[in-house]
Amino acid sequence: MMTENEMTVLTVEQLLSEIDASWTDLQLFLDSLSPAQLTGPTDAVGWTGKDHLAHLAAWEGSMVALFQGRARHEALGVEKSLYDTGDFDAINAVIQRQHAGESIGEVLGNLNQTHDAFLVVLNGLSDTDLQEPQATYLPDDPEADGSYPVG
Repeated sequence: MMTENEMTVLTVEQLLSEIDASWTDLQLFLDSLSPAQLTGPTDAVGWTGKDHLAHLAAWEGSMVALFQGRARHEALGVEKSLYDTGDFDAINAVIQRQHAGESIGEVLGNLNQTHDAFLVVLNGLSDTDLQEPQATYLPDDPEADGSYPVG
């Protein structure tokens, strides 16, 4: 685990630049795939490309919720008790089941909307805001810890 002294401190501008570059790469890759390629082949644990995209949207949406002072587990659509276990495999399995019936178009639409909302939230933060611990954004949540949302 990284200590506070070992964390890379990013400015909002740097973070947005890194996100933009990664988002562009993702879009270029997705444009090279057919809907069948995103919904058919699975990885070693049985996830399709669509599952991974739904997962990305869910977790990015949970960051939107955090910075807006809302509980991340609610944005993920999982029970607080499950979220509090930190069992990301179990959390991700719930997310996968939630989106299993959605079309690739629905998943991509949700991903784009969520990403846009995430950018709006990030653009509204100061560099200092970005370095605040999670508990700053969830002051009434006794489970919110001193870890940092972005590191």
